[in-house]
Amino acid sequence: MTYMEQFPTAESYVLHQIIRNRGSQNCISKADLIRLAEENHVPVSDLWSKSEIAAFLMDAIGVEKLANACSHMGVSSYPFQQKFGITGNDVKQFAKRGLLKITGNERFLSHGEAHYALLYSVMQYYTLIPEQVQEWKMEV
Repeated sequence: MTYMEQFPTAESYVLHQIIRNRGSQNCISKADLIRLAEENHVPVSDLWSKSEIAAFLMDAIGVEKLANACSHMGVSSYPFQQKFGITGNDVKQFAKRGLLKITGNERFLSHGEAHYALLYSVMQYYTLIPEQVQEWKMEV
């Protein structure tokens, strides 16, 4: 089972990304979730846990709006490659042509040096169908 197969829906993936503890690279803080709720006139309590607020917000404003509010929210190139049978270069070309939305980047260490990998739209990962991606590949 691949990492992304653990999350059968965009909702499950976004919730996981929000509540997992990643230190300074956390997707969104509890305070930011509360602020987002206030901006969208969604009543939440600061006594609720971060996961409770995120789940309630997701129901109220939708997964796409919640994902867009998060920094470092997205899917890296490799899951797209696995799911659609394409190469990393294909993913880059799709993004360059505006077919795939870049949503941020993720920091990782390699040989003691910091590098950054692009992250792509969670919603596209879950809504694209293989036939569409193959059509893109023919166009590129």
